[in-house]
Amino acid sequence: MTCVGSAEIGGFCEKNNDCITPNSACDKKQQKCTCAKNHYESNRACLAGIDAKCTSDENCAPDNTICISDTCSCKSNYVPESINSCIPVSSFGESCLLDTQCSAVTLGAICASTENNTDIIESSTEKVFKMCTCAKEDYYKFGRCLKIKYLGEACTNLGECYECCNGNRMVCKSGKCACNWGYMPHKSNASVCVEHPESSKFFLRGK
Repeated sequence: MTCVGSAEIGGFCEKNNDCITPNSACDKKQQKCTCAKNHYESNRACLAGIDAKCTSDENCAPDNTICISDTCSCKSNYVPESINSCIPVSSFGESCLLDTQCSAVTLGAICASTENNTDIIESSTEKVFKMCTCAKEDYYKFGRCLKIKYLGEACTNLGECYECCNGNRMVCKSGKCACNWGYMPHKSNASVCVEHPESSKFFLRGK
């Protein structure tokens, strides 16, 4: 049996003081020494990973990490992939692995399959090409992903009102999405604003 106070990673323990490897702790359920929270094992040592406490950049082991506010964090334009990995962010339309790569650049964007524009389970082992895009219930406008809101639905700004085509025909008026001056809802498609047959008269009156 391992002597008390001399257990390395994987060794038997009953309390934290039994573990001699720096930044290790005793997993009391398994009764063995493991790396402490936010640390990971490498060559029988416990290294400081993402969110580990630090005093300088040198304390943080993963590539592309720095010490910010006494915590190991990914550098600018990188996001955590795991406790020991930071990956580059991705712009809208670029390839990706995680939602956070996309949302760090484009508000509301997700990392999704190009075949079925919807959320993808990030832990999936299936190899599919994914890119930064908007969820199926959102659309891209003004450099971000916005919830689709149709004519008559509540809105707070112009960007929320969705137009499938012919931009600038819909506005947010009195808290609701409405057709702009000189346009009217299409008879068979309420998400489309078409030119009003008497729009020329409207503009003449406006003069």
